[in-house]
Amino acid sequence: MFTSASPSRIERGAITRGVRAGMAGALALSLNDALERALLGRPPVYAPARIAARLAGRPCVPGSRAGMALRFPYAALIGSALGASRRWLPARPLYAGAVLGAAVGAFELAVLPAVGATPSPRTWTRAERALFLVHTLVFGLVTAAAHEA
Repeated sequence: MFTSASPSRIERGAITRGVRAGMAGALALSLNDALERALLGRPPVYAPARIAARLAGRPCVPGSRAGMALRFPYAALIGSALGASRRWLPARPLYAGAVLGAAVGAFELAVLPAVGATPSPRTWTRAERALFLVHTLVFGLVTAAAHEA
C-alpha cells in the first residue's frame, strides 16, 4: 500500500508538474518567436515551422500548426524530464533553469542538424546563434520557474 509520502507518488507529482512547466516554457517561446522574427527579419533556422517543413520534406509555411505540433509535445517531454530529475539539479530555480536551457541547447545543436531538421550551426548567422542561446535560456528559466511555482 502506498502512503502519501511514497517515492512513486512524489515522482508522479513531480513529472506532472514538469509537464505543466514544459507547457509554460513552450508558451514563453511562442511569445519569444515574434521578437526573434522581428530582430532577424525572418523566422530563424530553428523555428518550429521550419523544422517541421524540413523533416517533412516540404516548403516552409510560416506560422503553420505543424511547428506547434512539434513544440508542445517536445516541451512537455523536456518538462517531464525536469520533473523526474529536479532533485539532481541546483536548488535555486534560476540555476536549474540555466542548466536546463544549456542542456536543451547543447542537445539541439548536436541532434537537429544530424537528423536534417536544421542546417549546421556553422552556417547560421551570428544573430541566429545569439538568439538561439537566448531562446534556450528563456525556455529553461521559464520551465524551471514554473516547476517551482
